[in-house]
Amino acid sequence: MGSFNLEGVSSAIPTGALVVIGSIMGDAILAFRDKPLQLLARLVISGVGLLVIGLIAGVWIPFNKAIWTPSFILLAGGAGVLVLALFHLTTDAIAKRNWAMPPVVFGSNAIVAYFVPILVKLTMLQVWMVNTSKGKMSLIDGTLAWFVDHFGRIAGGWSYTIFYIGVWWLVLYAMYRKKMFLRV
Repeated sequence: MGSFNLEGVSSAIPTGALVVIGSIMGDAILAFRDKPLQLLARLVISGVGLLVIGLIAGVWIPFNKAIWTPSFILLAGGAGVLVLALFHLTTDAIAKRNWAMPPVVFGSNAIVAYFVPILVKLTMLQVWMVNTSKGKMSLIDGTLAWFVDHFGRIAGGWSYTIFYIGVWWLVLYAMYRKKMFLRV
């Protein structure tokens, strides 16, 4: 798995913990779906709790996404739960749904949104080579280098990321419009 920048079994356990956090929050949503304020309170308390524990753990176990350290999992889980709370607040608790179309497109084909961009990255973007002013590079590195050259290191990195997400959103939007939904 090293060629895919995955750390193997040692990262599978904490990744599983993040899945469990998501599953627990999903159960809370189902249990409190008719009580939006109680659900919101539980989500906020859980999210803040996970963040605080993650920050405390980060003192002894550094945050490291590449190897999915427990401090990173707790921090990411807490941030994710707080984002979920914000979405619940706006879309369910106060029923403002008009802004939610972009996430709905991703969520309507979540497995495609998650799996296909990774598959394309691993099988094409990292394999196909292009000639650039800096020499021969993979398509993904050449594209990123173009954004960095034109917008700077930080803005270029963000621009590339937004571009990549935008391309996939357009693909998923076309599927959404044609009512093509892949479920597992």
